[in-house]
Amino acid sequence: STSPVMNVSGNMTVSGGTFNISTGSGSPVIRVGGSFQLSGGTISETSSGVGVIEFNGSSTQAVQISGGSITNAISFRCNNINGISITGTLPINSGATFYRTRGTISGSIVYNASNSTLEYDGSTNITTTASEWPSPTNGPTNLTINNSAGVVLHAPRSISGVLTLSSGTITTSTTNTLTLTNTAAGSVSGGSATSYVNGPLDWAVTSGTTYTYPIGAGGAY
Repeated sequence: STSPVMNVSGNMTVSGGTFNISTGSGSPVIRVGGSFQLSGGTISETSSGVGVIEFNGSSTQAVQISGGSITNAISFRCNNINGISITGTLPINSGATFYRTRGTISGSIVYNASNSTLEYDGSTNITTTASEWPSPTNGPTNLTINNSAGVVLHAPRSISGVLTLSSGTITTSTTNTLTLTNTAAGSVSGGSATSYVNGPLDWAVTSGTTYTYPIGAGGAY
């Protein structure tokens, strides 16, 4: 159930075999400072834990997916101020999360439709992009806002799962609206005077159900 950290100062390459990041209930982290390449084999986890691969280099990091597979709950984090450049498609499977802590992302990310999450968890203001948050067809099921400096929505986006508001705001507009298609009252978690939707929120509702809309402005919630 532990969550050990492995620091890789250079490049990480997987070209064959099976690499299980987690075999228990913890969340082991591999921090990669160089490039990342998957050309064969499998990256996976085999129990109830979640493996995390974090990109934390000091220059733009190449993330190359040219073969092999990523299975089960393997999460990825961009924690590099200069960002990552993805070649191929980076999959975010059911139970996994893509964290945009800082830096920009270029390339393609595809989320599993059943239970994948996009989380903004940094401490500097971030504007979303189509790379980490693609159109609804390939977008995340769930969204978590955990950035004390706030997040700005770049385009209209929708989620079918749960919106979690932990820290900071997400700023929307009449043009760039956030839509929740999940009609359950529990499809919003959290929300406070320091974490809310700053702007329009479209939420599909069901008659007879009580909803709390997590909207606010200027610290008023």
